[in-house]
Amino acid sequence: MGDGALSQSEIDALLQGTDSFLDMSSGGPESSALNENDIATLKEILTAIIDAQSTTLKISTNSDVQISNPKIDIISKDGLATLLPFPVLQVSLPFEDELPGFNSYIYKVSDALLLGSKMMGQESKELTEMISSAVSEATSQIIGSSITYFSNTFKIHINTGSPQHLQANTFSDLVLPSDDVIVFITYNFKIDRTVTTLYHVISLSIAQVLSSLKQGTKPSARQQERVEAVKSYEMPSEAKTKATRTYQPAAFSKLEPVLSDEENKNISLLLDVEMEVTVELGKTQKTIKEILSMGEGTIITLNRLAGETLDVLVNGKPIAKGEAIVIEEYFGVRITEILSKEARISSLK
Repeated sequence: MGDGALSQSEIDALLQGTDSFLDMSSGGPESSALNENDIATLKEILTAIIDAQSTTLKISTNSDVQISNPKIDIISKDGLATLLPFPVLQVSLPFEDELPGFNSYIYKVSDALLLGSKMMGQESKELTEMISSAVSEATSQIIGSSITYFSNTFKIHINTGSPQHLQANTFSDLVLPSDDVIVFITYNFKIDRTVTTLYHVISLSIAQVLSSLKQGTKPSARQQERVEAVKSYEMPSEAKTKATRTYQPAAFSKLEPVLSDEENKNISLLLDVEMEVTVELGKTQKTIKEILSMGEGTIITLNRLAGETLDVLVNGKPIAKGEAIVIEEYFGVRITEILSKEARISSLK
């Protein structure tokens, strides 16, 4: 088809005689492609995740970020040559263990510059290694939200490799799975006033497993054999030597993942990013009439008692409590309590 999307008959033809995909039933190759019900199920899963992904990026970038309206197409791998707006930045992070397969996000260069600049807290006009690493970190956070959902919802154990990024000027520069058929997902992607498209490529195997888990169907013995085949085939040998990150169902007392050297290096690039720290003395509400009648000497009573601890916020999110002090001629705050991880996370909801 001219737009790169495949009809069901074309998908079936490509799948004939291949062992690269999971078969969600005991049928032949013609049953291994996603049907309309599977695609609808996958869209339901993705729709359930995008709010958490958007919130994660809002916090990281201190910007209005929205990921919405996932659109799913089953296409030939070669179809990406006409569907992607080259040059692009590709960030790949393969899934392993109970959900093995290829997983990659692709950004227009202009969008990567914007997202990376927001992550770094400073504008950049060139796609430098630092900006690319910042986009990789943002992508890791997006994928982390996905894996947390998968782990909690489906009770599965998932590992990931380290994120790898590259700038692809043409189709031949992309890193892609060996499969002839892939799942191509596009999202509406909004960063402040910029409205654009986010591209996502995953293995057909991942889509099939997720659809099967959501629909409550059990994998066949043949499917389990092919899962093992994908595990060993999808993961590049050089990536196997790198440390992997393990995602378990969320438990707030264990929100401290062990980071690999590569991940620490990526995070270290963000350590100099400036964050706005504010101390909230208190709040109150006044009518428009009361506000208009204010003048010099007007006293406003706040909702906080004298001697009560003050809220310390970073980018508008509470992280600690403290007491007011005076340092020479400046006001300051002495931290008396760091909020628990449960409290900090609940404040994001």
